[in-house]
Amino acid sequence: MPAQTRSKRGASSKDDPSEPPAKAAKTAKQPRAKKQGGKVETKKGSDPSLMKRLLSEDVYALAYPRIEKGHGEKDWSEEERVKPLPKEKTGQLEAEQRTDAVGQDRSTGKARGYTSPGLTPFAELICAILLSKPLSHRLGLRTIATLFSPPFGLYTPEALEKAGKEGRREPMYEARTQHKDKTADQLGDVVQGLREICGDDEQDVIELKAVREAVQGQERDEAVETARSKLTSGVKGLGPTGVDIFLRRIQAHEGWQAVYPFMDSRTASIAARLELIDEKAAEDSLRAASDLDEMLSTHVKDASDEKRRQAFTRLLDVLVGLDLEKKLDAVKNDS
Repeated sequence: MPAQTRSKRGASSKDDPSEPPAKAAKTAKQPRAKKQGGKVETKKGSDPSLMKRLLSEDVYALAYPRIEKGHGEKDWSEEERVKPLPKEKTGQLEAEQRTDAVGQDRSTGKARGYTSPGLTPFAELICAILLSKPLSHRLGLRTIATLFSPPFGLYTPEALEKAGKEGRREPMYEARTQHKDKTADQLGDVVQGLREICGDDEQDVIELKAVREAVQGQERDEAVETARSKLTSGVKGLGPTGVDIFLRRIQAHEGWQAVYPFMDSRTASIAARLELIDEKAAEDSLRAASDLDEMLSTHVKDASDEKRRQAFTRLLDVLVGLDLEKKLDAVKNDS
């Protein structure tokens, strides 16, 4: 009897006419997803309620929670002694050094952070560099907010330059971030590198004018590579991850439409986990970006080009934030 069973299991459905057609169809190898016009199919039938929820204010708050000043995780070991900040060299910025490019006092201005509206391209690049470091999500956000907000207000090239290394270290200590000295040095290198790329005009550096003009008129894929090449070759310490974060954000800015729609491989993988796109589509992040943008268009109908780019950028920000905050499954199951 056992031998007979083994013989029957070893026979193929072709040799065994007694196997029902339904079972044969079920055991047949499934064909791979087809490409249509060179484009990998996305999950067009994804739950529309999930997309609506991802674009909501409450989910954005989950992805980017408010960081209270002076609170958060402890970012050093119990054994490590924290080197005190040299008091004689900090907090000494002159009044004129506290004034930004439009004459506003940075030390008494409004709070700024990664999620603040109206960040300049220069500020977006600083955010990207800080968020590309091996820090926790909330620590990265806190570092940005401390650097940009009063009493430091170091969000322009001139301000970072005039602050000097010690002035740049001070907000790093205030934020209780890691790699304080290295980050203070790097922020100075960023300003120097961008001045070499964009020239000495302050506004040209703030707008990253030379990079923006280099990509204008190019096709998306070429524009992405042009921006990546100019930034990584000209800015010391800026790597692929930092450029990916920058491109993900800068595509919402006026004048940077050439790199839109952009999505990096990490964000594409997150979108696939939420079944917004197929896993196969996620393997080509730029192609997946076009597909996800097309899917998003059904949820932002009649939106201007600017509004659509902003919605796409916000969606990507939410995906990354939810992943870092470990809220992806909760949002998916709640939609």
